[in-house]
Amino acid sequence: MTTFKATFLGAFFLGLIGLGVGGVAALFIWPGSNLGPPVGALYGLFIGILLGSILGFVFGEVRSSKPRVAHENPEKTKKAS
Repeated sequence: MTTFKATFLGAFFLGLIGLGVGGVAALFIWPGSNLGPPVGALYGLFIGILLGSILGFVFGEVRSSKPRVAHENPEKTKKAS
């Protein structure tokens, strides 16, 4: 998984979660306001995208810095011989 892919997926999924959480949280914070849920959803979306891109970038960098070892399967080696 590349760093770009991890950053994009983190921003996408946490942005969607932030959209929903922000809209629902605004219903409790401003119960009488008609603009509460849309404003809360937008704030949640932007915060989710920001946090998701940061966490996705860190995850992608950590994942790409680990050395990958190819393990040999002994059964395949015996069948090929």
